[in-house]
Amino acid sequence: MEVVPPERLPNFSNVGGMQSLKAELRATIGLVLAYPHEAESLKVAFNGILLYGPPGTGKSFIAEATAGEFGLNFVKLGSGQLDPMRIGGSPVTAVFECAERNPPSLLFLDDFDSIARRRDDANLTGGDRNVLGDLLTRLEALRENWSVFVVAATDDLQALDPAVIRPGRFDRQVRVAMPDPDARRAIFAAQLKGRPCDASIDANDLAARTEGYSAARIKEAVDGAALLVLKAVAASDPRRTITQGDLVAAIEAQRGKDRPTVGAWTWDQVILQETTKRELQELQRLIESPERARHLGIMVPAGALLYGPPGTGKTTIARVLAAQAKASFYPVKGSDIVSKWLGESERNVADLFARARANAPSIVFIDEIDALVPRRSNGDNKAISRIVNQLLQEIDGLGSSSGVFVLGATNRPDMLDPALLRGGRLGRHVEIPLPSAADRLALLQLFSRSLRLAPDVELRRLADETRGRSGADLYALCQEAGVQALVRDETATAVAARDFAAAMAPKNRDRRATEV
Repeated sequence: MEVVPPERLPNFSNVGGMQSLKAELRATIGLVLAYPHEAESLKVAFNGILLYGPPGTGKSFIAEATAGEFGLNFVKLGSGQLDPMRIGGSPVTAVFECAERNPPSLLFLDDFDSIARRRDDANLTGGDRNVLGDLLTRLEALRENWSVFVVAATDDLQALDPAVIRPGRFDRQVRVAMPDPDARRAIFAAQLKGRPCDASIDANDLAARTEGYSAARIKEAVDGAALLVLKAVAASDPRRTITQGDLVAAIEAQRGKDRPTVGAWTWDQVILQETTKRELQELQRLIESPERARHLGIMVPAGALLYGPPGTGKTTIARVLAAQAKASFYPVKGSDIVSKWLGESERNVADLFARARANAPSIVFIDEIDALVPRRSNGDNKAISRIVNQLLQEIDGLGSSSGVFVLGATNRPDMLDPALLRGGRLGRHVEIPLPSAADRLALLQLFSRSLRLAPDVELRRLADETRGRSGADLYALCQEAGVQALVRDETATAVAARDFAAAMAPKNRDRRATEV
């Protein structure tokens, strides 16, 4: 098992930004190492530090830099070393003994959720349970041994067995969030170091463009820019340096890569009152440029709520926002999240947000959110309460640099838990009302564009006659009128006024409502 001496490791000067995280590590490991006798007399004790957060945020690098900063030998146990046959006996025992033989040392447990999975996990084997038992025993034995410091890292805090993170075991839990602007600038500088670069590269602009990016995604962007230069060289371009344009192009190529259900939606496809559309476009600008908004002193909300009658286009609006902001799009309903298995619903919520963070900038769109986050009371179903708590926790944990925006939609805002609607969560509310007469005319013109209309069809009159109907109702009306023309006369070559009249008959209106 490899032991890496501190002189071969990075230190805190190599970690850009993340000042609060460094302060936390200095106030724990650093203090104990600086004042060992005082720590012993005061009976200061802790069983290690657990780093948790999205993939790609640099948890492993931070562990190495911590060892380098405080002069500790570095010993690592990862998921690939868990087969006992590979190292003879228990892998946990072997790695702990290695760390104890090489003091002072930092023992790093990478992919900790694979080592300390919940014991109620159906996929857990007898060997896995033995590994977990050995781990708990070894952690207890090291509680007051200041020659070995244990640091673990996980992407999924919910997957850990509760016994591992109870008080007395990994009672120092530190979230490693997506890099802040200072950290992003430092990561760009580190990745560009040693490469031929144009002197005019603007690190501030690059940091602003990569809101919500992990260190791994920034590295991917720099590698992509370098590849663009190489392609230019292959095409006999005399330029040999990475420019701002190359970096911007590589960043733009990454945006919204996880958008399976979003096409080329534009605001021209949405018929809304001008004030409502303007408010939605303001949201788009906040999602696109949160760093610029904060620079102007604007508080960027974690999310917003679209509310209004059924069929007014809330789902379409969410798709337009994602397409125009070039954001990844995650549309879900309560039925996609709720599971009958204990803990799986909360895991589904956590997985959803983990995927959104990994592909930021992104929009998590929760349709019919009142079914998922209903107003709570003392007699509530405990399973629903756990889901609500998990969702609120995820929204609270987004932070200012996550690049994730939560968009909820509901027909019944009064049924939502007030905790969801307060400032800092879904604090911005946008009403999507039923269309006005002018909007109904525009919608009818849009939806009938694919129909061959007879000269006697007066869309303006139809707009007046359909007061109180939603956009979905009007779309269904146009489709039903086409069906009426089809069945009315085999020789019919156009959809006539009487076909619209038939489509508006009560029996057809009831059928359309059922279909919609």
